[in-house]
Amino acid sequence: MLRLPLRPPPPLSGKLGTGKIEIIGVRKSKWLLIIGLVVCRLFIFLLFSIGKVKPAAAEIISVKHLFDIEKNAVAPPLNQPSAVAVDPQKRIWVLDGVNSRLVGFSSKGKYLTQFGQKGSDPGEFKSPLGLTIDSEGLLYVADSKNHRIQILDEAGGFLSELYISPDKYGCLADPTDIVLDKGKQRVIIVDNDNHRLLIYRWKYKLSDQKPVVSDEKKAETAPEKEANAQAMELISEIGGVGYEEGNFRYPYSACIDTAGNIYVTDVINTRVQVFNPQGEFIRSIGEWGIEKGQFFRPQSICIDRQGRVFVGENYDKIGLIQVFDQQGNLLGIIGDAQKQKIRFRVPTDLYIDQQNRLYVVQMYTSVISVYSFID
Repeated sequence: MLRLPLRPPPPLSGKLGTGKIEIIGVRKSKWLLIIGLVVCRLFIFLLFSIGKVKPAAAEIISVKHLFDIEKNAVAPPLNQPSAVAVDPQKRIWVLDGVNSRLVGFSSKGKYLTQFGQKGSDPGEFKSPLGLTIDSEGLLYVADSKNHRIQILDEAGGFLSELYISPDKYGCLADPTDIVLDKGKQRVIIVDNDNHRLLIYRWKYKLSDQKPVVSDEKKAETAPEKEANAQAMELISEIGGVGYEEGNFRYPYSACIDTAGNIYVTDVINTRVQVFNPQGEFIRSIGEWGIEKGQFFRPQSICIDRQGRVFVGENYDKIGLIQVFDQQGNLLGIIGDAQKQKIRFRVPTDLYIDQQNRLYVVQMYTSVISVYSFID
């Protein structure tokens, strides 16, 4: 610690009998001390700043706001929606988590239909979190607290389900996302509580056969359950709790690129992990922090047709969507036409449709915002 040399104070002088004493030089010493302290602080600041390069501002990837699906667009109002997807007819489907239902909207956000309620019967949900739609318009729901994936048609008719077995310790599955890889006939499921990815394989081509269903689309008979249970088989399990490469701490969302590589948000480990189609670790994207290219709580993820990787921060004080290339290099941050960063209110799911529109589910405000990219 630096210490400033201080001179002894000058002698006092004054006129006795006047009741006044003049202190000569004290004010001067006081100002010298203040100046010395300022110099010390400046020295310490420069000492810790040597070699530290201030990061350049991240490029803004500008988007144009098209419309919002507001909380009150449907009755009862949306309550913490968890996922969004668009079907082949360009209808927008919102998974309304707390209300345990699916809500359908037109391509412009006009309300169309809804179905589902809280429960464990076919077509009912408990804390549904993940949603995807196949090329035939079938809806796949990660029914978290029922420990299953449900498959429904566009009218809400129950078609099939995949019950996910507990892990080796007997802990019940907690599916939070589901990804369909039609090219490789795979279904990829994120099991949040058990810190793992589960990869299933269809035993038939999706385009050749639909899941076995009863005529009434209600509860299946024993033979139907057996047939549906055999429709998919578990071929791989990735992960386990931990900090190392290939391990997770509460993974939440996943997506795949055109090569079949799997991208997973590893929330508490503050990174995105990338695996090849065989489930082998390739690389990590990001690290802990609040600077550009870093994460605090990465949760949502999607990939566009250019191969860009979009990652949303679910921590409300940050709320940014960062964009990376597939090697993990930061390309920019989502912003408006004025090149200002957009801070979202807990972006819990991201989706990009065939029209290259970006959908952001903001769980905190129960709003789904839709954007187009500004070239």
